[in-house]
Amino acid sequence: MRKCHVIISATLFAISLVAPVNAAERAPQIIIDGLLAYKTDGAGVAVATWLKGSALSSKKTADRLEQQLQKVGRTCGQYRGYETVHVNPFSDSARFVYMQLNYGACPLFGRFVVYNTGRSWVLTQVNFNANPEKVLPPQLLISD
Repeated sequence: MRKCHVIISATLFAISLVAPVNAAERAPQIIIDGLLAYKTDGAGVAVATWLKGSALSSKKTADRLEQQLQKVGRTCGQYRGYETVHVNPFSDSARFVYMQLNYGACPLFGRFVVYNTGRSWVLTQVNFNANPEKVLPPQLLISD
């Protein structure tokens, strides 16, 4: 039994060395923080979190995003959580982050463009749509 445990541990360790978690493949924390805030504190706090430090942080942009999320909530039910669909690090300092926001009756798809200022990630663009073809690139819409 001990030998089996050692072999399993060694195998798992070897796999962890061969396939390390790549930070570029995770959504930047600012996006995750906004999605967590959305679940606990609502759309307004989520939007404020996403727009913190961003050139997009105008009241008009914040109001538009908050209203869009509230409208989806009225149509699709309560926001339940999120899934990261794909992170595309198209340069050292910028990422396309594709997310699926899950509601009671339907999903909402989002594309966040984030930029690393050297101090933190900031949002430079966000687009939500219930139609995945309007937000996700075609290569993500093909299943194996």
